[in-house]
Amino acid sequence: MPLVNSQGAQICWTEEGSGDPILLVMGHIYAKEMWHRTVPALAGRYRVISFDNRGVGGTIAPPEPFSIATMALDALAVLDAAGVEKAHVFGVSMGGLIAQELAISHPGRVRSLILGCTGAPSAETAPSSRWASLKYRIPLRLASRLTAPLMYGKGTPKEKIEADLAIIASTRVSSSGLAQQSRAVSDYRSLDRVAAIAVPTLVIHGTDDKVVSIDRGRELAERIEGARFVALPGAGHNFSAEATEATNALVLEFVDQVSRAAAVPGTVL
Repeated sequence: MPLVNSQGAQICWTEEGSGDPILLVMGHIYAKEMWHRTVPALAGRYRVISFDNRGVGGTIAPPEPFSIATMALDALAVLDAAGVEKAHVFGVSMGGLIAQELAISHPGRVRSLILGCTGAPSAETAPSSRWASLKYRIPLRLASRLTAPLMYGKGTPKEKIEADLAIIASTRVSSSGLAQQSRAVSDYRSLDRVAAIAVPTLVIHGTDDKVVSIDRGRELAERIEGARFVALPGAGHNFSAEATEATNALVLEFVDQVSRAAAVPGTVL
């Protein structure tokens, strides 16, 4: 898989399909392979680009601290390497923060925005980084299995959870990189800045999300003018596992709509 240099790191990325580009930005801990339910559905109509964030998978990063803004620059480097000027951007969890930052700080590179299981953190709602350097001493394989009840809705088929855990268990990770990801999330603030987002936006959230409250998702959508909010009944933080078909249909419908509108001058979503 190709690598691109960005801010002292070598970012591993890949692509599949053809058409208008969609950039996928994964969340904390997970590598790009966790898009395994999304890529096949989108790649039939679009050029789907994904990459490994710093600290996971094939991305090689220095041990120095980094921020969400740094990871947004990594995403830009991937777009540059792929020869993409502007893309639809779909980010989940921590990836939703990276996608927000991309749209806020580099608006000319984002065509539309899809934000899943994420919020717009403030000083009051940002997660604590108190245990960031300790919790990754537990093997990720074990930690992921122990925390699975927090990550999935009660109705998620066991075989889907096991498939995800197998991917996580096979993913190369850096303990220091994961700790830095955690600190980057804890330090990030966007509640007072997301109103600057001026592209069509879809916010998706599971009603049974135990990691990021659905209230945070609603708050995020309310702060972005014209944003559409969709709640997936019974779905947890990893909502695409339980609501795979619904999620893919929502994303395709939204991106199709944005693409059609762009083809008709004067159309407003």
